[in-house]
Amino acid sequence: MAIKAVIFDLDGTINRSVRYYKAYDDYAMSILAEFLKLPKKQVYAKMQALRKTATGFTKRVELLGMPRSIFYDQMTARIPCDNLIDADVKLKVMLEELRKEGYKLALLTNTGLPLVQKIVAALGIPSNMFAVIATSTDTGLKPDDEPYLYVAHQLSVPLQDCLYVGDRYEMEIETAKRLGMTTALIANSFLEDSLRSGYSDHIIDNIYAVPTLLRVINAKRERLVEPNSSVIHQA
Repeated sequence: MAIKAVIFDLDGTINRSVRYYKAYDDYAMSILAEFLKLPKKQVYAKMQALRKTATGFTKRVELLGMPRSIFYDQMTARIPCDNLIDADVKLKVMLEELRKEGYKLALLTNTGLPLVQKIVAALGIPSNMFAVIATSTDTGLKPDDEPYLYVAHQLSVPLQDCLYVGDRYEMEIETAKRLGMTTALIANSFLEDSLRSGYSDHIIDNIYAVPTLLRVINAKRERLVEPNSSVIHQA
């Protein structure tokens, strides 16, 4: 069967603004420092220490005792996405073409829904471009299984007919692949050394390579299911 749905990660995949992430880190430390009533340097040290045991920024925020909903509400109110993220016309056109070709599109991210909507708007992408936007407001956190199963269910597409596109192996690709999704890793991640461990089904240089990759994957799948009398009629 051909790929029917493409599930995109947000941070480092759909949104690749270096300006945004530099500002995000500063806003995040301020929000956590105010909540915990600690100096920013001490909060930063605690977050760095948690990297050894907790995968994902949102998980580390929660381990410090701050509910994710409160954190993302405050981040949404503070961070000026329009000033930090440029509209991406090329990305918008690519997504529109994928929809016209019949693919269901989804976003899957640990970021809270209000901030996701603000980021997507800054990129110049209508929120209805995606059949499903699954966030930490709706489901569990990557790399757990729950969010992947949730988004596939919401799309009504079997796991094996989904392509997952992300930029971090341990944070997202590993789980998607284990659950049976086809995976595409964006190799030039600036959020972490994405190629440091494991492997993805496919590696692409940037998100704009997705349409070409889909054609390659689906052509290969079509060849695999072509009638072969020597196989079909075996006893």
